[in-house]
Amino acid sequence: MSQTQTSNEGPSNLNARGSRKIRRVPEVLLREERNRHDYIPKMVSIGPYHEGNPELLYAEFFKIKALERFREVHEPETLLCHLVIKSKIPEIRDIYQRGSTDRYSDDRLALNMLLDALFIAIFMLEYIAAERGNMAEYPSLENIARMRDYFGPLSISIVVRDMCLVDNQIPIWILVLLLSTIVPDRGDQAKILCGYVSLVLFGELYSAKISVPEWADESILHLFDLFYGVLAVFVHEPMEETRSGHVNCCFGVQARTNVDPESDECCQGISRFPSCLKAKEDLKILGHSFRSLTELKAKGIHLKLSPTQSLLDVKFKSNFKYAELQLPTLSTCLDTKTLFLNMMCYELDPQTLSPGVMISYINLMKLLIMKPKDVKELREKNILLGFRGSDEEIVKMYQDFDTHGVDNPGIYKDVKNRIQAHYNSKTKTWKAKLIHTFFHC
Repeated sequence: MSQTQTSNEGPSNLNARGSRKIRRVPEVLLREERNRHDYIPKMVSIGPYHEGNPELLYAEFFKIKALERFREVHEPETLLCHLVIKSKIPEIRDIYQRGSTDRYSDDRLALNMLLDALFIAIFMLEYIAAERGNMAEYPSLENIARMRDYFGPLSISIVVRDMCLVDNQIPIWILVLLLSTIVPDRGDQAKILCGYVSLVLFGELYSAKISVPEWADESILHLFDLFYGVLAVFVHEPMEETRSGHVNCCFGVQARTNVDPESDECCQGISRFPSCLKAKEDLKILGHSFRSLTELKAKGIHLKLSPTQSLLDVKFKSNFKYAELQLPTLSTCLDTKTLFLNMMCYELDPQTLSPGVMISYINLMKLLIMKPKDVKELREKNILLGFRGSDEEIVKMYQDFDTHGVDNPGIYKDVKNRIQAHYNSKTKTWKAKLIHTFFHC
């Protein structure tokens, strides 16, 4: 985020975020028992929706303890943050679903927001410092209880998961407001936010530069919003060594541009979910008969690691002798199923103006992953990393994903059409069939 608010400015860009709200996960998704737990926090509540859950009290005690110690060092700044938050209580109430904050007085709601923001800020700073081996980088946190000592490594990993749930969020301007008391420089605040997200998604060896566009300051609503942007929207500029095939290579997507919310394009310039097919030509993208990576391999289509990790960096190249399907590595320390489900929930919300990159990616992978041998192919090419479970379990995970018939066929239209054309071409596949039959490769 290229610009942030200082501790005495408040959220001057609230209106730019329009009528977007932090909504609860729709009941229709929660009714799916096999996935219900993937939307519910296990360790920490952020925001009002899960606050009061007795199973999350352990983290609530830490929040209170942390705020008490933080005030000893930053009492004036803490008081000012509380006043700024309290002055924006009507906007904060409006950003959540109606009735969800009625049980709180203005003072209590402002305090809860402050507690949650401090928790997130301390967690991010400690997480970054621990991963990089520099715990002394932020001396103002020295008197605050260490999260890793309080929670332990297992609970820390669960907290990372909980902070990436779509309705377990607070407005990001409150987090930036609190963060500014610890790290006054705006540029450093942006580095911390993007650095934490990058570390969680890609690991500490990730070396690419994430270019966050200026419009992000005006449109990012919460931390999960930033996660989605980094994963599927923002431009990533890979280092030269990353381009050569490093596993933790970066995203390379085109920059989003601001568009009219009433148009058929999202902020990325990609068509939003179509409500109907607009031309006979679009019927082609519904008629793909190819299935399974091993079946494609028998047709002479080989897998290759994409030069970036962008979900949009899927390419297909074909000539008379050889065909190649490039897929990006997706490696994350988060629970993959939980991350995917929450991002699908995010994309299904019409107010996000999302092009549906994650849903379209999952639909593509559901075509390609039909049996354990397909998963083995992906593992061998370093395309599936950090995925928990056996090959059989990963097949089941993908096939169990319910995208509710939603897709943006335009995202992978060219790739699917090219694969199908190669798949249907007897001239291009007869040689591959001979090689596959007699040499099993």
